[in-house]
Amino acid sequence: MAQDTVDAVARRIPGGGPCLTDRLPLVAAASAPLLRRVRAPRRLVDRYGTLAAQVQQLIASDPALGEPVVAGSPTVRAELVYGVLAEGALTPEDLVERRTRITMREGLRDESLCVAGELIERYGRTVRA
Repeated sequence: MAQDTVDAVARRIPGGGPCLTDRLPLVAAASAPLLRRVRAPRRLVDRYGTLAAQVQQLIASDPALGEPVVAGSPTVRAELVYGVLAEGALTPEDLVERRTRITMREGLRDESLCVAGELIERYGRTVRA
């Protein structure tokens, strides 16, 4: 759908061309053999590709970051910390609602936002309104 939308908009812009994203590699994408060599749990490799080792390194430096953000979610705290340190997330909503699927499960939103806020504060980012 995104490609179709970009193509439709590009047709209306002078000098615009078709979407190029189908030919651009995704960040951290790699071949299956290379991904099998990444030293991280499969779930993290499936989500972060070759960058999963960086998330795993956060867990190695602080094992508490390997704990789930909230009970009932496979997302671990290191994923939120990675979102702050490497991806520039600034707010709990950005971490929880845009970068994870935690809020897809009913009843997990408020607690996960609280945890995200604590991790943002701990890892030195200022939450901006």
